[in-house]
Amino acid sequence: MPSGSTYRPCEGVTSYLLGEDLLVHAGDGGDMFVLDEHARLLFEAVSRHGRFEEIVHALSSGGFEDDPSLPREIDRALEEMRAQGLVTVEHAEGS
Repeated sequence: MPSGSTYRPCEGVTSYLLGEDLLVHAGDGGDMFVLDEHARLLFEAVSRHGRFEEIVHALSSGGFEDDPSLPREIDRALEEMRAQGLVTVEHAEGS
């Protein structure tokens, strides 16, 4: 797990609430994505908290506390968001 890593939305990324979903635009000339409710919660946690451990804690206190695979699933989803240009990651020194 990316312990100590900090995630942030990429510069220029904008988001708009669209019912239960979140429409995310990846900057000038970038793609647009519609995030479902779970991906929206993750993106919002990244925007508010940043550190991986804080993101996991925020989501686990939001109803996913009984899921032991949550950190692994969050890591996978964050990597997908990073590959799509929605979030950036800074790794803690020594990791």
